[in-house]
Amino acid sequence: MKKIDVLINNAGISKYSDDEIKNFDKIVKINLNGVYYCSKLGIEKLKKSQNPRIINISSINAYQAFPSNPGYIASKGGILSLTRSLALDCQKNKINVNSISPGYFKTSMTSKSFNNKFQFQKRTKRTILRRWGDPKDLFGIVEFLISKNSSYITGQDFVVDGGWLAKGL
Repeated sequence: MKKIDVLINNAGISKYSDDEIKNFDKIVKINLNGVYYCSKLGIEKLKKSQNPRIINISSINAYQAFPSNPGYIASKGGILSLTRSLALDCQKNKINVNSISPGYFKTSMTSKSFNNKFQFQKRTKRTILRRWGDPKDLFGIVEFLISKNSSYITGQDFVVDGGWLAKGL
C-alpha cells in the first residue's frame, strides 16, 4: 500500500497467562505498545491522504478499575494518553488522532461473560440502555471520526457504553 486514509488500532487481549507479571507485560505490549508501533509505521502512509485519521480503540476500563486485570486497565488508560500525545505530534502532518472507548459489546473477548447468565445480566443491568452493545453500534462514531465533519476534533476520546459510566447508583 502506498497510501492509507484511516488507521484503526483495534487489536487487543485481556488475558495471556496465569502468571501475573507475564500477563501484565504481554497485555501492555500488545494493547498499548502495539498501538504506538502501528501508528508510527502508519504515519508515513497517512501523510499522503487528503483526510488522514488514526482511531485508537480503548475501553471503559480506562475510566474505572475492574478487578484482577491491572495490565488491561493500565493499557487502555495508556491509550487515552497516547491518543493525546499522537494528536499533538501528528498535527504537523495534518493527521487527526482520536480514540473510542467501548463498553460491553458482544465480541470474542467478552464471550465468556456474555454466555454466563449471571455475568450477562449483571452487565446488562449496569447500563442505562439495559443491553450489551452490538459491533454495529460503533459504526456511527467511526463514520463520524473518519469524515470531514470531524475536522476540528483531535486528541479526544468518545465513550460508547450504553450509559455504563454515566449511570452511577
